[in-house]
Amino acid sequence: MYDKRGSGDSTGNLTRFTYTDLADDAVAGARFLQSRREIDPARIGFWGISEGAWTAPLAASRLPGTAFVIAASGGGLSPAEGELLDSEDQLHTDGRFSDVDIAEALAFQRARDRYMRTKEGWEEYAAAQKKAVERPWYGYPTTDLFGPERPDDPEWHNKALYYFYDPSPALRRLRCPFLGIAGALDTPAATERSMAAMRSALTSGGDKYFTLRVLSQANHDSFEATTGNTEKLNGVKVFSPEFFPLITDWVRKAALDKK
Repeated sequence: MYDKRGSGDSTGNLTRFTYTDLADDAVAGARFLQSRREIDPARIGFWGISEGAWTAPLAASRLPGTAFVIAASGGGLSPAEGELLDSEDQLHTDGRFSDVDIAEALAFQRARDRYMRTKEGWEEYAAAQKKAVERPWYGYPTTDLFGPERPDDPEWHNKALYYFYDPSPALRRLRCPFLGIAGALDTPAATERSMAAMRSALTSGGDKYFTLRVLSQANHDSFEATTGNTEKLNGVKVFSPEFFPLITDWVRKAALDKK
């Protein structure tokens, strides 16, 4: 475990980054561990949750001899795909928004994403954004329902650097044991599609040692929960009882025992 760039004791910042940058940070940490005499360099793997579920497989694909990869709560879809599904799920489970509200919110998000990716359709986005700021769903916590007001705002470029990242090529390059974990309450549609995408990429790439598991009654953070809507969670944060036993047993049996 290390501090992400720009946080804790780590230098750098997250104003502009790509997942290749974050993966290179992880590889640098692994190479440091390999240099330690008390550590077996053949037993070093990568674990990541949420954004780390994109970083860990990419890091492993860039470090020959990686012992294993664990990706929790994501990793199969691009951030843009996942966030669109998350927005829909969060608004729906909130219970205060009609189907018309949700459709309007998602249309705004798609218009914003189109401009971010192609720099086309500014007029469409600007008109949608002008209406969106007056809607109760605009800026809804835990969603991506917001956006810059100017076409030259640097956030467009900075976010586009990572927002459309395709995780499939890195997954196809893996040749080490892989464990994908998701919470059953973490945006079910996104979880289903993410797991299917990971299975497809790993299979087509030829990785024969992968396990995909969905934890019952667990949310995005792998905490015990009764809802996936983070706005409705209480202050109690307890990991699912399945989480740590699954990881420790899997690493020992599927990864380390193979050495």
